[in-house]
Amino acid sequence: MTKMIEVATVAMTAGDSTWVSRRREGLTRAGALQNVGGHVEPGETPLDAAVRELREETGLEVARDRLVPIGAVPAKNEAGEPYMVFGFELKMRPRELPLNNEPEKHHDWQLVPITEIACGSLTKSCVPAMPRIFSKLLSRRVASGYYRQREVTTLPFTDEEALLAFQYLQAIWRKNLLPTPMPDKLRQAVFDFKMP
Repeated sequence: MTKMIEVATVAMTAGDSTWVSRRREGLTRAGALQNVGGHVEPGETPLDAAVRELREETGLEVARDRLVPIGAVPAKNEAGEPYMVFGFELKMRPRELPLNNEPEKHHDWQLVPITEIACGSLTKSCVPAMPRIFSKLLSRRVASGYYRQREVTTLPFTDEEALLAFQYLQAIWRKNLLPTPMPDKLRQAVFDFKMP
């Protein structure tokens, strides 16, 4: 039995935004938004691969402990082969900017709202698994009280309702059915969700 392909990806976050780039013309999924990422090489862990890919793609040398695991999601490549994506978050420091060390592969890095990737207008413009990785990141932030701690939010519902809303989105992506319908208040809030 062949070992499943493993990919590591890094969400370089700056508050409520994240650095992404578009894949170059002539490549598979040309024009799609992507994070830093690549295959886990033999002998590497997903964390090792994430650190290496950050260095190769952006020039950023980061300590392993700065990368916080987001979670893993399954995906399929163009040939329909399954692979596993391991997501990590790197909270960018002030004046820490990613360089484009691979201009032949992707365009320059740009900041976009995390919510637009997880459940907004950019969801369908991303490489596979990327919206689900960001949905996990948002769910974790909501569960930890991240938005309540900031004391500025346009979320018109409680943290518990927000977590439920993101679980509904995750279930939709996984094509699972949940036992109860999404309340109107949550449905409207999820699809009208805008960060301050």
